[in-house]
Amino acid sequence: MRQHKGEFQRRLARMHPADIAFVLERLPTDDRLELWSLVDAERRGGVLLELADGVRDSLIATMPQREIVDAAEHLETDEIAYLVPSLPQDTVAALLSSLDQRERHKVREMLAFPRGRGRADGHRDGHGARRRRDRVVLRYLRRHEELPDPFDQVFVVDRDGVLVGILRLKTC
Repeated sequence: MRQHKGEFQRRLARMHPADIAFVLERLPTDDRLELWSLVDAERRGGVLLELADGVRDSLIATMPQREIVDAAEHLETDEIAYLVPSLPQDTVAALLSSLDQRERHKVREMLAFPRGRGRADGHRDGHGARRRRDRVVLRYLRRHEELPDPFDQVFVVDRDGVLVGILRLKTC
């Protein structure tokens, strides 16, 4: 992998964060860490959001606090709030202090919601499976150049063809 570092960086720069997450999740730990080191700092936050919890946690555990804060600073406030439960407490404090007062207030407000009522870490109480499934569908749709008109929703079915939900594209 080392001899192809430049090519990997160029390819990663063209990939969507969800696609980078997809690749990272399938690599052995050593290769994952090496590839992660090639992801641009400003894109790392977006990739962290797309990763499965276990992979996200393992990558965060290898990152110095400053790298985590730098990655999260490129995110919107709702995305920061979603990421916060995965971060060490001292990193959360550093991240919040790096935000301006308005952003810090928004993040704290989102974290204050009780579980199951729109809280940012709703993925821990059952909403994560839906959010993850939605990302998979969106990743699939991004790979197609054109979509037929009118195309404003996707019916999501499980492996058995049973309807599990509707993904409205206008809200994504």
